[in-house]
Amino acid sequence: MNAELLKTCEVEGNPKQSHKQGSPVVVFRERLTIKLWARFKANFYRNIEKGSPSYFFRQVPVAAIIKEVINYILTDKIGRTYSTRLNDLLRTKLFYNIQPVDAFTASAATGPSHGAVFNLQFSPDGKKLVSACEKKSVLVFDCVSRKQVLALREAHTDCVNAITFLDDRRFFSCSDDTTVALWDLRSSREPLCRLRGHTSWVKNVEVIPSQGVVLSSGFDWKLICWDINKISGDNCVNTTLLKTNDLMRTKLSPDGSKLVVSTSSGYIMVVHDLNLTNFQEDLKLFKPSLYRLMQETLTIIPEAAKYTSRFKKSCKNNRLELISDFPSGDESTAISSLEIHPNSWCALSRNTSAQHDSEWTCLHDIQELPRKNHLDEDEDIEIDRSSTNSYTRERIEYALSSEEDVNLDELNEIPRIHKNKRRLLYFSEESNVGQGFIKEQAFSPDGRLVSSPFGFGVRLLAFSPDCEDPWTKQGSQLAPTGSKCLYEVRTNICHGNVVACTKFSPVEPVLVSGCIQGKIAWHQMRL
Repeated sequence: MNAELLKTCEVEGNPKQSHKQGSPVVVFRERLTIKLWARFKANFYRNIEKGSPSYFFRQVPVAAIIKEVINYILTDKIGRTYSTRLNDLLRTKLFYNIQPVDAFTASAATGPSHGAVFNLQFSPDGKKLVSACEKKSVLVFDCVSRKQVLALREAHTDCVNAITFLDDRRFFSCSDDTTVALWDLRSSREPLCRLRGHTSWVKNVEVIPSQGVVLSSGFDWKLICWDINKISGDNCVNTTLLKTNDLMRTKLSPDGSKLVVSTSSGYIMVVHDLNLTNFQEDLKLFKPSLYRLMQETLTIIPEAAKYTSRFKKSCKNNRLELISDFPSGDESTAISSLEIHPNSWCALSRNTSAQHDSEWTCLHDIQELPRKNHLDEDEDIEIDRSSTNSYTRERIEYALSSEEDVNLDELNEIPRIHKNKRRLLYFSEESNVGQGFIKEQAFSPDGRLVSSPFGFGVRLLAFSPDCEDPWTKQGSQLAPTGSKCLYEVRTNICHGNVVACTKFSPVEPVLVSGCIQGKIAWHQMRL
């Protein structure tokens, strides 16, 4: 079949771009006659059912379908007419061939060193890449030429930690200088405004464009909500939504229905059916660290116990859930990296063990599952009234703000503590290299791959050898019978020092990674 099709196929092998290192994906122009396409389809499905992706691509002329493959990966248009088996085969072939193709490092031509690269973000249209750097800098790259087009050398007065786009041209940056800055790629080198409200390092920013709202969190333990429709100079209306002494990162689900918070105490908090309008009223004095302490010690703490009702499924808005199950051998403490699946069904996190001797990647289910699909029933633990020992009292005082006065002996109803469900789906032990640095992970746009910093390189992980997405395959019926180890697709060692961040392009089969030495590497799917 292969030889016959190649004889009939009139392929114009004139790529728009050369094959030189760093060029974009080569786009072939082919002309297939109706007769050829009919012959091709007659044998197409019969061949792919015979087994492995390697067999399939040996039997089918890649040049004849390369345009359709690329269109499917980028736009998902023709994928609607293909079988699930074909989708997996095409994607798997490409995923297994992601390789480093280009790199950027500071030079005399690009200016002074920008230091470590802490975060990388693509614009929604995929045309620009922005990096948050150690030495107060924000760098902007053109994604076609992969060249630096703008350098904001004094974007902040301290390390820049994260970037989040508001639209195709405007983005926010946050910094250890306690501020959040809004930038426009088309304007001058000065920010449009600076948001001031945090009192310590700001570690991440989330945007809800439809509501005109920005959420920022930092090491002052605060989650602050900013109304960007009411910005006047550097003044902006803001509200502190949450304050807890172990807050690390916050993320919004892509569908906007959930707020996920990672902590330095080894648990994750999920707020289901998120309603920012009522958030402060519903959870004004809630401290997740205090509730988690109550669960661990099985000791009733009135200020925490009164929020047990917000864990119930009958709670229509801002329902709470704590996730505390991790793999065997992983005594999770600091959960420093957090990402949400594009379909909003699971949370990807990276944590360090209590003894700092291992790092782990974990994926937890955050769906609203029917009760029958949970391993644990929705139940509370009923506790007998008893005095609180001195050790527990010390931990409670640490968890509470110093200005709050709490009577630990007062509780006017039956003491109950919510029992956490098992939510761990997948996990993988990571390279424990570069202790003290946050390692930013990322999902591919279709949610089938996870890119994770791994020592001096990047490791690509999947749910299965065929790179299937369990959510797409099983939908809302996904119900884990036990956690599984993530499958390693490949590892690209391409840096001279510890990799701190990775990110997939939203529109092209491209991955980027940045290290603490300042190098940014471009990885591309090669056929």
